[in-house]
Amino acid sequence: METANTTMQAVHQAGWGGRDQLSVKKMTRPVPKSNDVLVRVSTVSIHAGDHHMLTGRPYFIRGMGRRKIPGMDFAGTVEVVGNSVKTVKSGDRVFGTTDMACGAFAEFVSHLLNNIVHIPESVDFATAAAVPTSAMTALQALRKGRPTEKGDSILINGASGGVGTFAVQLAVSMGARVTGVCSSRNVELVKQMGAEKVIDYTKEDICGEYDRIIDAVGRPPSHWKALLAPEGSLVAVAMPNSESEWVPCQIFRVLCFPFCCCCFLSQKFYFFMQEVKKEDLQELSSMLASGKLKPAIGKHVSGLSKIPDTLNDHSNTLGLGHTSGKTVISIGEK
Repeated sequence: METANTTMQAVHQAGWGGRDQLSVKKMTRPVPKSNDVLVRVSTVSIHAGDHHMLTGRPYFIRGMGRRKIPGMDFAGTVEVVGNSVKTVKSGDRVFGTTDMACGAFAEFVSHLLNNIVHIPESVDFATAAAVPTSAMTALQALRKGRPTEKGDSILINGASGGVGTFAVQLAVSMGARVTGVCSSRNVELVKQMGAEKVIDYTKEDICGEYDRIIDAVGRPPSHWKALLAPEGSLVAVAMPNSESEWVPCQIFRVLCFPFCCCCFLSQKFYFFMQEVKKEDLQELSSMLASGKLKPAIGKHVSGLSKIPDTLNDHSNTLGLGHTSGKTVISIGEK
């Protein structure tokens, strides 16, 4: 017999596709394993990975298996911990990510302690939920290859988006001179994030020479080569045609453009995928506490029932470079 303690409301994904595959229904509440933490979810956020796990595109994603409950990034309150968990307890406020395991778009989520850290006292759930995947992506992209150093000239394409707004702030905190690329309506936002210069791509061409270019939109490598310093590096956070079934070719194109062997180039081209690291989550948590990092929340809605439409809206702008900050959804206690 189902009881209130064994069920929950959650977003259910019936198949691969779009909005029509999503609904909100009663589902079984997860039971934490020995190294897991069961969290009562307060707020979740959306990023590009949620879109790809819904569409199953590119198709190799389908080899991982469809998740019945979508969603990755969350913030909430610990309900129960597994037998081996000693560093968090019931009632603690935490945030983290389930990564490709998904399951966050629900009243409760259970996941590994390694993917979860405490929320600083001064930080609310919405702010914390906006951080995990997008901020880790930005942080790791700035450290790919030769880490960003003080005085480096950094260009961030898609500077107004979820990853881009974090990348601008983090690069500035590392002492870099940051140029952000965005559309007209987001110029002031990117300036507020700390960019030294903002290029409105609807009005002017991108010019200059940069030690590092972070492409969070997905442009061909040929678009950036002339803008790189002789020993500069391109970090492709997003791929051109990110839903193409020719992803391996796209990766090869980034890594080895324009010659057959990039090891002969002084310029470096990196295809980048974020990896969940607890130490990075802890570093980001400390930056939230100190005020050095503040998510740009572009859209904040309330209600679990709003997630399907909100995810669909986010998907419609993916890769267009028009996103403003992070989208968060409050579904529980505030």
